[in-house]
Amino acid sequence: MRFCIYDIVRKRYKSEVGKLAAWTSASRVEKAPKKKEASRP
Repeated sequence: MRFCIYDIVRKRYKSEVGKLAAWTSASRVEKAPKKKEASRP
């Protein structure tokens, strides 16, 4: 059986709807893309 962090969090916060909603929202935020450094002449 494979456990995933999402499953653990859902079980832990199933009675705390606000915290579960906040975690779900925050877990889907993507990282900003890294800028390429300009090559020096």
